[in-house]
Amino acid sequence: MTAVNAQNILERVASEAASTLQTPLGTIFTIPVPAAAEEGDATVECCIAPFAGSVASASYTSLAAYAESATLYQTHTLENLGPKGEGSTAVATLSTKEGVAKKEKLVAGTPAALALSGTPANVLVAAGDVLRFKKIHTGKSAADTGGVLTVLIHRVVTTPAANTGEGQAAGLVGVGA
Repeated sequence: MTAVNAQNILERVASEAASTLQTPLGTIFTIPVPAAAEEGDATVECCIAPFAGSVASASYTSLAAYAESATLYQTHTLENLGPKGEGSTAVATLSTKEGVAKKEKLVAGTPAALALSGTPANVLVAAGDVLRFKKIHTGKSAADTGGVLTVLIHRVVTTPAANTGEGQAAGLVGVGA
């Protein structure tokens, strides 16, 4: 019998279908990202936004550790393709490139946070927007064992027009500026 540990659980999740978990504030998507051959890239249409909201966080958990350099690295991007799947707005990114301010090393079984876009409008999603995850290798990178992408979308509440009187806020609630 195989011992149960974090690595076994991660491998099981990575081999299963995507899943969603509804929370009072929004939805958590857990999406397996397939392995890629040496120098191979991976693209996954990961989820459809079930409601208007904002991407609150995104992380990638690799099945294997990766130590990259200035010439051999991976760039991970979560994109909003819009409702028709035709856009390419970068919502969040992660780079393993050495010398990049936000460089992350991928440690097996440890979530690495993707940095959310500094443009507030880029993290907003409308109901029906398609999100895609791209993992691009630069240089002669080793084969990739795959991993798991986790995306949290918070609901965005629009205040009713009737509540826009003096002293009351109007617009989006829950979106940081």
